[in-house]
Amino acid sequence: MKRLICFVLTVVFVLSFATMAYASGGEEEPSGQEAGLIGEQTEEEAAFSREKAAAVTRIMEIRTEYFQNNGVIDEHEYREISELIHKYYPDAEVEQYLPPIAGSGAQASGGYDLNSVVDPDPSLWQSINLNLPGQLQKYSYYCAPASARAVLKGLGITTSQNTLAEKMGTTQSNGTSLYSVAPALNEYSGQNNKYFHYSTLEGYMLTGASMSAPEWRNQLMNAAASTLIGGYGVIYDCHQVAGSSYYLAGYANTNGVAASTIYHYVAGEGFNYTNSANKRCLYYDPNNNSTLNLGNHHMNINFSTMAVLCNDRGLIY
Repeated sequence: MKRLICFVLTVVFVLSFATMAYASGGEEEPSGQEAGLIGEQTEEEAAFSREKAAAVTRIMEIRTEYFQNNGVIDEHEYREISELIHKYYPDAEVEQYLPPIAGSGAQASGGYDLNSVVDPDPSLWQSINLNLPGQLQKYSYYCAPASARAVLKGLGITTSQNTLAEKMGTTQSNGTSLYSVAPALNEYSGQNNKYFHYSTLEGYMLTGASMSAPEWRNQLMNAAASTLIGGYGVIYDCHQVAGSSYYLAGYANTNGVAASTIYHYVAGEGFNYTNSANKRCLYYDPNNNSTLNLGNHHMNINFSTMAVLCNDRGLIY
């Protein structure tokens, strides 16, 4: 069974070292050890995941139509998107998804005040950055708890990596199961008056679904964007392969390819679509390896790259 880990398995870094990295506690990481099962979803969670995936696709379809038609949608579509947002993103407002546009015909059906609306700032619909308050992972296998902590902290909910690790079944010598992340997050729903139901979007190569790479990229983008617009962070479960041209920011070697094979969770905090040919995925990387070039750890890569990194793992959203 495939397993997930949050530290370098195959050390091919040619940057400046040839030995295994060290955890923050100073103990050498086990060479070549794999840990952290993919796990299993309950039937109830799997059903909810399918429903949510369809819902967020529809939310983004209506939103795209809204902007393409200069803010014009009919009453049926407005009611539909309102119901979907209320169900899947209960703390979000419709106006976050459909910012009012002056002079359009949609405000009457959408309930906007025609005397107060203004043309939307392009950043309202082309980019979002939650600037999640990230924290470096305490141990080599703690990328999932660290990412989850950042997502919760962004909602004003404070907890520790150790507590989240316990809920996820993560240990200092073990990884985190993909399907254990969303249930751990959902235990905090209701705290700080924030309500949510996180789910797992499985990569098409993980499930064997009949889907093209562009179709998967669009599905990933819809799921991430719909969640981020509502003010909720997401978590990407990445699989980077040594020598590939698809890698997380800061993980390339001097030859410009992925320096190592890793499994790693990062906290998605935003997107930027202002360049339609280079749509960017914004995330916080909690990796505590000081040899990496991660700067302030608020990173970004092309969404096409993130889609490849997650295609045999997935997204928690």
